[in-house]
Amino acid sequence: PRPPVLPLFPYTTLFGSTGAGTLPLGNRNDSQTYQDGDDNLALTGQLGRRNESGTLQDGDDNIAGTLQVGDHNDAYTWQDGTGNWSATIQDGKHNDSYVDQWGDLNISGVLQDGNSNESDVLQWGNRNTSGVLQDGNQNDSWVWQWGDRNTSTVRQVFNHNDSQVYQWGNRNESDVYQNGKRNDSYVDQTGRRNV
Repeated sequence: PRPPVLPLFPYTTLFGSTGAGTLPLGNRNDSQTYQDGDDNLALTGQLGRRNESGTLQDGDDNIAGTLQVGDHNDAYTWQDGTGNWSATIQDGKHNDSYVDQWGDLNISGVLQDGNSNESDVLQWGNRNTSGVLQDGNQNDSWVWQWGDRNTSTVRQVFNHNDSQVYQWGNRNESDVYQNGKRNDSYVDQTGRRNV
């Protein structure tokens, strides 16, 4: 199942001491930002047609950045806690990114270059780190981490690759690299300090 999709808001809503900026360049792009707390920052840039972005931050000192270049891309970021950081960049068409972070000091970075790629990142806990790079077409990546100080890196190059990473516990590490066509990877780690 996919992490919960961020509810869309018809305007930018800010509570507390927060900052938000949106730079739409193109046609029929849609961006919504909702922030509740102090010292949060959300930045969104969209260049192209029919791109959609949603950012929700609840807590303090969270930072979210989204850049979409191309057409029909969707990016949703949901951060709940303190000191979380998320950066999403998508260049191409029909790419989808979902980032959901609950806890404190979690970090997510997503870069997708190509068409029809999808990335789903769910991190629940503290000080978890996820990095996803997909370069090509129709690649799929799922990263779900529950616990503290887990680290995941996914790199997929070319077309039709699929990666699933599930880490439950603390201080687990996963590194997936797939280069070519139609490769599948599945990682499931439970406990502590698995590599």
